[in-house]
Formats: sequence, C-alpha cells, structure tokens
Amino acid sequence: MAALVGRENAIADSPPMTSAEDFSFMLQERPGGFMLIGNGVNPDGSFHDVHTPFYDFNGDILTLGAAYWVSLARKELV
Repeated sequence: MAALVGRENAIADSPPMTSAEDFSFMLQERPGGFMLIGNGVNPDGSFHDVHTPFYDFNGDILTLGAAYWVSLARKELV
C-alpha cells in the first residue's frame, strides 16, 4: 500500500480495534490481514463511522481500493 499511496499515508502499525466483523474467524483458518482504505472526512471536517445514519460513502475511494488489489496481485503473481 505504501508504494501506491506513499509511506506517509500508509499506517502499518495502527492499534488493534474491535468491531463487528467476523474476519477473525477466517484468520483462525488461514493467515491474513484486514485493511482499511479510509473514506476521508466531510467538507466541514467531520467524520462519521459506518453503520450510522450520518455516514456518507465516498465513491472516489473505489479506484484506490481497486488499484491496491491490482498491485497486490501483480506483486504476488510475478
């Protein structure tokens, strides 16, 4: 991710977090990791978590997410 967005924008050592994801069950079977690509802040500087009535998905982030997966596949398959 750092190669794609710059090291200053890739946080690899963020603290653990609890959430409602069931991803931990998958990690019990196979090694892996959970990645957050970020959604940015609202024009007024506010931020709303997902699963709230105020959350507004930033569709512009889809291209970054797709680019990450393409770069990861290329790196692993070459």
